Amino acid sequence: MNEWWNTLENEAQVLLLVAAVSLIGLLFFYLFFFLRIALHKNSEPTLSGLPPLSVVICARNEAENIIDFLPKVLAQDYPDFEVIVVNDASWDGTDDELAELDKTHDHLRVVTIEEHIKHRPGKKFPLTLGIKKAKNEHLVFTDADCYPASERWLQHIAAEFAEGHEIVIAPGPYATGKGFLNALIRFEGLQTGTLFLSLALAGIPYMGVGRNLAYRKSAYNRVGGFKKHYHIMSGDDDLFVQAAATVKNTGVCTHLDALVFSPTADSWKTWWNQKMRHYSTSSHYKWGFKILLGLYPLFILSFFVAAISLLVYEKTQHIALAGIGVKLIAQLAIFRLVFSAQNDRWIWLFSPILELVLLINQIVVALVGMFSKQSRWK
Repeated sequence: MNEWWNTLENEAQVLLLVAAVSLIGLLFFYLFFFLRIALHKNSEPTLSGLPPLSVVICARNEAENIIDFLPKVLAQDYPDFEVIVVNDASWDGTDDELAELDKTHDHLRVVTIEEHIKHRPGKKFPLTLGIKKAKNEHLVFTDADCYPASERWLQHIAAEFAEGHEIVIAPGPYATGKGFLNALIRFEGLQTGTLFLSLALAGIPYMGVGRNLAYRKSAYNRVGGFKKHYHIMSGDDDLFVQAAATVKNTGVCTHLDALVFSPTADSWKTWWNQKMRHYSTSSHYKWGFKILLGLYPLFILSFFVAAISLLVYEKTQHIALAGIGVKLIAQLAIFRLVFSAQNDRWIWLFSPILELVLLINQIVVALVGMFSKQSRWK
């Protein structure tokens, strides 16, 4: 072995070390973190002992989504809950659709922000208003353009409260559609969900998604709500979780009935704007989370650069191919389990290609994000 190693060029030796470290790092993420989601099981809830809930939804020009999705929230099989919709100065008929639903649903409450009321762009002011209007201690959040997977969504979320948790994070995958853009956005959502859910299960809660998040009002008040990051347009979910979540007070709900789906962006421009908004938030993460989350894409990039470069050298071609094979087999096996746990049963087949496309896009977004600012959430 030593003789073979000494026959290699210095560049090949360095590339072998980089490839080996990167592959070990990826396998660590796959087996130590990601696999936790496939193994995690939530118990079936019972209606007895579940707390009253206040569901808070912010809506800005969401008339069509109010028609399509809000009835699914209002129809939840839950003994005691209210739905608060904060209409943020909409002008597309959202108020009319809410008024019609209000006639037939006693547990719907509409809070309207008039157009003349000026506030900082973003969801934080509407959310703060909705939280203040909520009559219950236990709050559940989703978006107007989302819909729960079943009528038992609230039951599963509340079951985590019943177990003593103050914060509940749950998956918010994107709905299956047609085309490459849909596949790419779904993959990104699944990968993001895999990261934040698995790290939370490992005792490192760092974010949730606002379309499927819940917490107690006391936890919100304890950290001063969104005051620490109110100047940032987004971050009402991930930055809040970083401020309030601990190992003991955070529950993870991955039951398939507790998923909340969101349609994907219908154009590359819309998706790009979403990515830019998310990047503007992630730049405010704590350094520990930045380093941990940065390791995963770094391992992907460094492994493929090193492995492909090793194919140039005749003496390392077989090792490079073996490493690529191990990486792909492990990735496909783990992603199949983890993505199925988030109710997407076939996108894992294309994950190696989508992973590289997404990685390139993330690099571009990061570079562009250094020189741009976001001004509105809708």
